[in-house]
Amino acid sequence: AMNLLRRAAALVALFLALLTAPTGAYAQRDLVGPMPAGGVTVPALPSDHVTERRGPLAISFPRAMRPVVEGTLARAERDARAVAAQLGVAELPPMQVRLVADAAMMRRLAPPELPPPAYAVGVAYPMVRLVLVSATAPQTFEASNMAQVLRHEMSHLLFAEASGHHPLPRWLAEGIAVHQSAENTFERFQELATASWSRRLLPLARLDEGFGEGPTEVSVAYAQSADFTGYLLRKEGPARFAVMLGHVRDGSTLDEAVRETWGSDLARIEEDWRGDLGDRMAFAPLWAGTGALSLLGVAFVAVALARRRRRNRTVLDRWEREERVARTARWALLGRPHLRLVPPPPADEKPTLH
Repeated sequence: AMNLLRRAAALVALFLALLTAPTGAYAQRDLVGPMPAGGVTVPALPSDHVTERRGPLAISFPRAMRPVVEGTLARAERDARAVAAQLGVAELPPMQVRLVADAAMMRRLAPPELPPPAYAVGVAYPMVRLVLVSATAPQTFEASNMAQVLRHEMSHLLFAEASGHHPLPRWLAEGIAVHQSAENTFERFQELATASWSRRLLPLARLDEGFGEGPTEVSVAYAQSADFTGYLLRKEGPARFAVMLGHVRDGSTLDEAVRETWGSDLARIEEDWRGDLGDRMAFAPLWAGTGALSLLGVAFVAVALARRRRRNRTVLDRWEREERVARTARWALLGRPHLRLVPPPPADEKPTLH
């Protein structure tokens, strides 16, 4: 019972930590494509931009932004190599990375034939190996986690390299990018829990449609893509995911590649995932909301555990009383001799033996 209370207390602490966690990394991103028939034009860099090389990465940014991008520069090549290894890309290809101040500059330095979406804080162009990342989110101007966004967008580029640029569902590319950039936020969990309980999850065959809808549908599409891809990664480890992409690169369709890799078709794996999701979302109503309502739900769990502990204590006390009665009865049945208590002698008398 005490362990249950400790777990409840840890659960409350975890919930409060998640509730107060920063949410800037949850800004949406996008993967642009396919390549137009006439190709795309990559605009020239302004004169106030500098370019630094980090291995095969050519990273450009305004001179005035150096203090802002120092951390991103320091880890860019390391992150690119880690992403490439997970996807089975043996050698990093050359990539252009443009770090900019805001969405307006990102649009200015992106190919005009395929401008970034209005909500994007980062964008990838695998066909020309180009990534752009903004230091601020559009509309809210909230500071973005540039290193995390860059890792997400590099995942898109390297995902295309690993699959030989064969067309694959959008949900698969976004799902693996979310995992590789460690974006499993509490907000994404909320979206998935709410969609699961309200029966708004889309079949995989239609999941790509969710990326073209409104903000709510897009958020659900990202959450569902990330969770299903995570399920694939957990089946036999990330190395199997790279094997699957290798089959696609060699000419297999996605269904064929999945069957060759995991020995089951995509429809069966989706069915298994939905069962697994249902088990994990058993207490989703307590967590799907925000603020006081969710905290109240956690409080109810803690109170219920406390009441259970009190009931257990009452039962244990009753069992102990019943055991004492039973012991007395057994002693009487076995003829245990009675003890005779003798009062102590007066202080002026010598003790005698009885």
